[in-house]
Amino acid sequence: MNPEQLEAWFDSRIGLNFPKDQQRFLQALDLLGHPERDFASIQIGGTNGKGSTQAFLGQILQDQGLKVGSFTSPHLEDMRERVRLNGALIPLADLQRILSQIQQAEAQMELGPLSYFELWTCVAFLYFSKEAVDVALLEVGLGGRQDATNVVTSDLALITSIGLDHQEVLGDSLEAIAWEKAGVVNPNQILLLGPLQADLLPIFEAEAAPYGNPVYQYGRDFVWQAGSFETEDFHLDQLELGLLGDFQQENAALALMAAHSWMTLQSLALNPVQVRSSLSRVSWPGRLEEVRPGVYLDGAHNVPAMERLVAFVQAHNWADPIFLLGFLPRKNYPDMLVYLQTHLPQADFYLVPFEGGLKDGLSLGLELLEKDLVSFIGTEARRPIFITGSLHFIGQVRKGLISE
Repeated sequence: MNPEQLEAWFDSRIGLNFPKDQQRFLQALDLLGHPERDFASIQIGGTNGKGSTQAFLGQILQDQGLKVGSFTSPHLEDMRERVRLNGALIPLADLQRILSQIQQAEAQMELGPLSYFELWTCVAFLYFSKEAVDVALLEVGLGGRQDATNVVTSDLALITSIGLDHQEVLGDSLEAIAWEKAGVVNPNQILLLGPLQADLLPIFEAEAAPYGNPVYQYGRDFVWQAGSFETEDFHLDQLELGLLGDFQQENAALALMAAHSWMTLQSLALNPVQVRSSLSRVSWPGRLEEVRPGVYLDGAHNVPAMERLVAFVQAHNWADPIFLLGFLPRKNYPDMLVYLQTHLPQADFYLVPFEGGLKDGLSLGLELLEKDLVSFIGTEARRPIFITGSLHFIGQVRKGLISE
């Protein structure tokens, strides 16, 4: 298959065969020889901040001389972004070879073909096995307890944050969502928690307690303050981050705690000079990314993410920002819009139609941006512009902005 045919084949699985449990995926892995058992792994779960935390952690470990596999979702522009080795996308030849293996396994499966996410998780496992990675960073797809990534026995599990998202699957309360995400806990594992709500902490501690696993939480066991990271047995100062937003300090602290914990498990120590360089060079496209002077892309696709974006805008005291919004119909866009309009009354808001997104601005009281987005940005060069909403929207827009 050529690249276009390959992408079309993967896309044919979108929305099909959503798994109710892990049985089908486990059957596939059994037929493929359980590649997930060939490498060490770190799981990264949570509502928001998973991608940024993984980017920090991957850069740190890679720069320490390790061979690091990264599995993440969704992608922005190229589907191969989901599977990387030391930051590089999985080569097309490897993807085609692995797909052939999966198709042969599917032909023998009794429980039906894999879902889109299961397919990509399988690709990641097979690729990381072939490349003999030192460690694989696995971003949890949805929840955790029944997620396809949760078939591994990981050395560390990270939970970045808990917020309301995907309630139709995970539940309508923060407690229900936390319980689902706590399902990544397994024996002989270190559990690292970001700045979670205090009343959710017992949910994770209860999950870890039967195994006697240690639990470390941001703000209690490790902190980031004024450019310094500190935990009981490790301190590092003069730190600068390559990602914008004060909230990235929490993600960086979680990643740094994970790097320190994992290296300690291997009887290794972090090189402080290299860590400083790693954190300052991290990039993560589409997450508060300044693609042009004063033009920011941010895939804030739920209310907690919008809260962090608003905090960034307020911290700069901009008088007249512009927001170009792209929402998916299934998301809680009314609450996101209300939050934006309430906290940024000085801003102008436009709805941008895109493939698969909302196209009716009138129902939201928004002006529909019908002119070319790049041309519009050019006419408003003096004002800060925030392009935000669905990551699918961000991916479509970013391609046009970067190519201009």
